[in-house]
Amino acid sequence: MATNVHDLLDKHWDILILGSGTAAPITALSALTSTSPPPCVLLIDKAPAAWAGGNGYFTAAAYRTAHPGLSGLLPIVSNVPPELAGKIDLAAYTEDDFLGDLDRVTGGRSDRALGEAVVGASWETVKWLKEVGKVDWQLSFRRQAYEVDGRWSFWGGLCLTVPDGGKGLVKGFRERVEELGGVIVHGVAWRELATDEKGRVVGVNVEVVDGGGEAKVKAGSVVMCACGFEASRELRGEWMSDGWKAAHVRRTPHNTGDMLLASRKLGVKLVGDFSGSSCHSVAWDADSPADGGDREKTNEFTKSGYPQHAGLMISGLICRLGLDMKPPRTLLHLAH
Repeated sequence: MATNVHDLLDKHWDILILGSGTAAPITALSALTSTSPPPCVLLIDKAPAAWAGGNGYFTAAAYRTAHPGLSGLLPIVSNVPPELAGKIDLAAYTEDDFLGDLDRVTGGRSDRALGEAVVGASWETVKWLKEVGKVDWQLSFRRQAYEVDGRWSFWGGLCLTVPDGGKGLVKGFRERVEELGGVIVHGVAWRELATDEKGRVVGVNVEVVDGGGEAKVKAGSVVMCACGFEASRELRGEWMSDGWKAAHVRRTPHNTGDMLLASRKLGVKLVGDFSGSSCHSVAWDADSPADGGDREKTNEFTKSGYPQHAGLMISGLICRLGLDMKPPRTLLHLAH
């Protein structure tokens, strides 16, 4: 196996995956375990290795899945000893429950067929990630449960997580991909999709960051797991309104919509709601980094509650009511 970056980029790959967030290694795992012998799989990301993991790194790694309840979850989790299992109340979260929540939080605007596909495969996917991806699933006691009179009561559909949140999930996925023979290269920025005379995508034109020159990476299939644009103030203003230019970005500063724009150039149909009314945003500490996340604190800047005083948010105006009378330090942030 070649180790020089340019030698790797000069090879022809069966599957080329763009990005290093959780979608990318999961795609690689699926490809690497789909045939025997496995295909040659390359993942490239313009971010340096120190920023590996895309947005997934900054999450709590909480997974929503339909499931049959505690009895079905116990065989796949690692943090419930026998003496604790009898003190947990965790009801089934059915596919109808999941679809109902999806419909509720999107105001009925989600694609029904796509939603049914995601929900219908969610439980089998979680078990597949345990078996193939070696994910160390655990019950999320800290975020999704309350202890009342000696019993743990779970709520909502996000009962699963992994040790160390998104950091742990990304680390485990990357190790597993490389263990199965996948290759991951950082510091390679994609510029445009390469096509043949018939307009078929045959690879990606890239630039090696920090003056490493340009190259054309050829591949039988190209999978884009890198179309986020939330780190681009300009695209936020274009698609979400000018006010969103002031939002803080919780996650990677490298999601600037490069491949989304490259796809649009080729006439790819864009679907979904790009407006500010449908984005994932929460109240966020105003002292947080503006244009990229904190690799240590990750999602800990969230202002979801004030234990010592009350808080009001009215049309974007944040007021804190209490005895300390400190000035507000909260604003909206854009998660993805």
